[in-house]
Amino acid sequence: MKMLRIVRHRSILYFIITLLTLYFFSHCKGEIFSNICDPQSKAFYQTIALKFALNDKNVICGVGPLAGKDITAYSIPSLGISGIISDSNISLVSDTLSSFTPLVAKFTTTGQSVSIGNVTQTSEVTSNSFSSNLVYTVTATDGTSKDYTVTLTAPRTYGGSSLVLWFKADSLNLSDGANVQNWNDSSGRGNHLTQVTFPTRQPIYKLNQVNGLPALNFAQASLTSMSYSGGTGFASINSGSFFLVFKMPQICFWLDLQMEERLI
Repeated sequence: MKMLRIVRHRSILYFIITLLTLYFFSHCKGEIFSNICDPQSKAFYQTIALKFALNDKNVICGVGPLAGKDITAYSIPSLGISGIISDSNISLVSDTLSSFTPLVAKFTTTGQSVSIGNVTQTSEVTSNSFSSNLVYTVTATDGTSKDYTVTLTAPRTYGGSSLVLWFKADSLNLSDGANVQNWNDSSGRGNHLTQVTFPTRQPIYKLNQVNGLPALNFAQASLTSMSYSGGTGFASINSGSFFLVFKMPQICFWLDLQMEERLI
């Protein structure tokens, strides 16, 4: 029965295509087809009708599918990570990569070709060094192109074994608006953060805050804070660097600057 329905539907489709084709040729007598790109001519609209009836995907006189030039997905399978595509930027983060070596990316595109400089890129084949940003150029069938900047962030490559703290909001599997009692250290040193003494001071987990990633909300009004014990890898004589990604209200930023000036 299912096969009969499929055959019947195909027969109807072919019948409609045949009618449109006959209509096209019966009404095109006397038309000047050397000028089918003229929107004022009847031949222009008849050509459009015939293209869609025959599912013709070629671009003629600007009629046809849009010339794609997008990267729709990007990942590095060997690291098990997928990129976040935001406009013309693709961001990836690796928890485990300790040194930059050539890596092979997997990607899908709507374009005709993809290249980095003069080197053609083939998904799951071409390898590149990600020690600096990569600029992929996607070229469409109409010759236009679009550039994508790919950034791979791997904190373990910056200081090697000197990495002692790494707190990632996306390592928490919580619902939007949930209180955060424990925040584990991703550096491997075990310098975990907790807030169990004062539950009302626990930070709030918020989704889609920075480039599609989650973040923790620390509010001054509720004296939000977290603490750690042990401090493995720390010493009073050590020097180090802190890298933070955060957002604060403008008025708070101004107050902090005023306090900093007074302290100086």
